[in-house]
Amino acid sequence: MSLFLHILERALLHIVASTFLVVAAYFFIRFAQRKWPEWIPIGVAGLLVFSLIPLREAYDVGAGQPVIKALTDQLSWLLGTAGSAYAIYRLKRS
Repeated sequence: MSLFLHILERALLHIVASTFLVVAAYFFIRFAQRKWPEWIPIGVAGLLVFSLIPLREAYDVGAGQPVIKALTDQLSWLLGTAGSAYAIYRLKRS
């Protein structure tokens, strides 16, 4: 039961952290390139966060972390990044 609660806690943390990272990367890229269409900075920010941040999970599995926790961590990073990128896109369109 404690592993399940730990996975839920980390999933919530990853979703919130990925949202902040996508928003920060989006504003940095948008500031750097003002002439791009709106979806390019959002997509680049989401891909950067999802491709770089969860790489640590492979190291954690090598250090003894259960594989199921690594999979749920990857899924929570994906949900957070995709959800925040989609939310930014929808907010900018409305």
